[in-house]
Amino acid sequence: MEDIRLDRCHRITDSAFDFCESPFERLLGCLSLEAISLQGCPQITGEIITTLNKNCRRLNYLNLSQCKNVKSPKIQHIFEHNQLLSLNLSFIEDISDEAFVLMPLLGSGPTALSNSVTLTLSPSKPFSSKRTCPLQKLNLCKSKITDSSIFRMACLVALLEIRLQWCSGITDAGITSLVRNCPKLRLLDLKSCPVTDGGIASIAALCAELKELDLSWCPGFSEEGLAHLVHTGRQGRNEAQQLERLSLEWCMQVTDRTLRALSALTSLKRVSLGGCAGVTTSGVDQLKTYGIVVDS
Repeated sequence: MEDIRLDRCHRITDSAFDFCESPFERLLGCLSLEAISLQGCPQITGEIITTLNKNCRRLNYLNLSQCKNVKSPKIQHIFEHNQLLSLNLSFIEDISDEAFVLMPLLGSGPTALSNSVTLTLSPSKPFSSKRTCPLQKLNLCKSKITDSSIFRMACLVALLEIRLQWCSGITDAGITSLVRNCPKLRLLDLKSCPVTDGGIASIAALCAELKELDLSWCPGFSEEGLAHLVHTGRQGRNEAQQLERLSLEWCMQVTDRTLRALSALTSLKRVSLGGCAGVTTSGVDQLKTYGIVVDS
């Protein structure tokens, strides 16, 4: 067996994966596990990270979403796992900048962490500045991380997808650092983040391979800022971007004028406009004439 999914098992504890106590002892002993999902398991704590790092060296997928007792000090060590490709830490509100202190501060941004954040440093050695992490998918929805964590993600050069919805501590500075250091990004979820025109300009300039962008519930950008996503060449058509899906739900600043600008984005296939009071039926219908599916 390579895959274990125990989502919402209220009785499962860290002991289930302890080498000495686990009923899966043989499974762990042969190092066969590649995917573990423990979403919503209330008795799982950060101690499981130590066990998995030691016993599951082939692990490439880990889902700890909604595991409320997983804390940042233990999360630090998951990034030492050199096989992990997908990590879900969403809806764990105790996840903060402390979870990323073992990563090198290589990204654009301050050379020191904010004095307002008190971190408990692990005695373990930090990442080597020459070392990169193979992680491709990272979900940090509704965590308490700030730009300080994003600046430390320069080692995530293989990152393809990152979800940061409801992360209120992420600003344009963090977004710029992220897209500069993670050039392979295909999906960027910034729902309800304080994104402004500067952040969108950075995304447009540095995310040439981006296919899906979520800016829903982001009131901080303007129509002009969103227009940065449309790079026009000599023929007046988009030449650079590969963006296929754009979510703008409940963005009141979006109007028919915005939709006309987006129609020049020839790669665009789907736009979500639910709750956008500034757009009209005629504006939506016109966008559809370009073959773009509109969800409203």
